[in-house]
Amino acid sequence: MDHSEYIAKLIGPAMLAIAAFILINRSQFERMAEQFAENYAVIVITGMGMLLGGIAIVQAHNVWVGDWRVLITVFGWLAGVGGAFRIVFPNAVADMAEGFIHNRTLTSAVAVGMALAGGVLTAMGYGSHF
Repeated sequence: MDHSEYIAKLIGPAMLAIAAFILINRSQFERMAEQFAENYAVIVITGMGMLLGGIAIVQAHNVWVGDWRVLITVFGWLAGVGGAFRIVFPNAVADMAEGFIHNRTLTSAVAVGMALAGGVLTAMGYGSHF
């Protein structure tokens, strides 16, 4: 198994689960996100995890090609940059989270996008291994 399939098998199902949580448990998601936005320690700690995870993905898979594998690379870069942003600017992240939480259209669109990307990664990672 190559790096692309391995990472897709990890990221894809996680993205599907997160998207399902957001879409199915809207009120729980909103309460959790409000708590997140109020706790700078959680913002910074999650930023550390995202930064490390993003760096790990980019180190193992910095592949810029015209197929599904670029989703992994983009995910790694977004996680790394997003994690660094959370660490350096927790106030801005809290403000952005507040705006995101209550914009149901945007939240739903992001969740659907995550579900689609997660579905593609899961299918490509597991392929005929289902």
